[in-house]
Amino acid sequence: MKKTIPPRAIQAEMALLGSMLLSGKAVDAAMEHLQAEDFYNTHHRQIFEKIQGLVEKNYPVDLVSVGEEIKKSEDDIDKSADTLKSCVDQVLVADNPEYYIKKIKEKSDERRARDLCIQYLGGGTSRDELLVNLEQFDMVKSDSIRSVGEGIENTIEYIEAIKKGDTDQVGISTGYPDIDRRIGGMKKGNYIVLAARPSHGKSLMAVNIARKVAVKYSKPVLIFSFESGIEEIRHRLLLAESGVSEDRIRRDYAGKPDWSSLVRSAGDIKGMPIYVSDNVDLNPVGMRARARQFIRRHPDTCLIIIDYLQEITAQRKNMTEFEKVTDASRQSNKMGKELGVPVIALSQLNRKIEERQVDEDDHRRPCLADLRQTGQIEQDADIIIFMDYAFRNNPEEEENKTKLRLYTSKVRNGVCGQDDFVLEGDKKRIESRIKRGLAL
Repeated sequence: MKKTIPPRAIQAEMALLGSMLLSGKAVDAAMEHLQAEDFYNTHHRQIFEKIQGLVEKNYPVDLVSVGEEIKKSEDDIDKSADTLKSCVDQVLVADNPEYYIKKIKEKSDERRARDLCIQYLGGGTSRDELLVNLEQFDMVKSDSIRSVGEGIENTIEYIEAIKKGDTDQVGISTGYPDIDRRIGGMKKGNYIVLAARPSHGKSLMAVNIARKVAVKYSKPVLIFSFESGIEEIRHRLLLAESGVSEDRIRRDYAGKPDWSSLVRSAGDIKGMPIYVSDNVDLNPVGMRARARQFIRRHPDTCLIIIDYLQEITAQRKNMTEFEKVTDASRQSNKMGKELGVPVIALSQLNRKIEERQVDEDDHRRPCLADLRQTGQIEQDADIIIFMDYAFRNNPEEEENKTKLRLYTSKVRNGVCGQDDFVLEGDKKRIESRIKRGLAL
């Protein structure tokens, strides 16, 4: 049987890479529309990855800088260097990057569609899965430059939907009115970053949001947990739902009402549409693939939670921590936009906050620069919320250990500000201070 050669555009790949070495415009266009896997030739793919790395570090892209990156790598150095020179020789003037990008993307889509069809014919996917996957290869794009007056009626309809509380337009509630008031609800495709220092309640807050959302909307919530196993999440959910103190259980003080509440809450949790993936070896691309599969089975999924960005496995073995977290944030953001689901991604803060002076309320207020490892998180996020304990510098004051402050520090179409909460660690609950009658 004659072996068929996959669709490819070798000359266009060479011409584009050559253009990128000569023109910043070509680099910007390629970074916006292409990924390394869109290149058929292995050495072309490796060169594109080197350019991606330079762009992420804000380094210049030219023949010298890319050549130096190739020398540092474990790839086939001689072949990649020869290919790099050939790419430059292919281009006289770098003025047609869009044409090359279109050709490369077309052939890449054709290869992926071909692979999907082969998989279907081999019995690996169903007909419906094949059709859903093939939809992504529609190359017809609408004009991205339009008049602001065109479609203004849609904006009026959107504002009316906000007034009526239409969740398709204004987004779903977090279950915390103080947060909802600031961010206007979690809208489809929102990338929401919840950040704190280690052991400051961000995982607990995420589980509480998942519980409240699942109960309120009776729609699936998907949690990617790279730190806690599913048993630990079940444990947190059970205590939070029942309101039973973990300390009472450990000291054997739990009475019949406590156990009745635990059993009743276990039944409630059994019916909650909360799903957990605790595979710690997933990389960002694997996570997106698993999310797509989940959405196909549960198309009404209303929220995805990632715990947490710094723990996601690197896409490539030789990635630095900076590159790893940058890629994790970028892919998480794209996942929400692609699937039309809000994504809450948890993130660590760096140690600089520990050196900061406390304010008049005994808080060390986090800032955007405290986000750990990369500035990509700040750039990607639609909403950034920081969490901080009050009186962290006075651990002796037992009463104050449960006071928690949330800072909404970045929000599109919302209001930045701070709100106070109560963390009941032994019950795995976080609640508004005002709701509990602890008005400030």
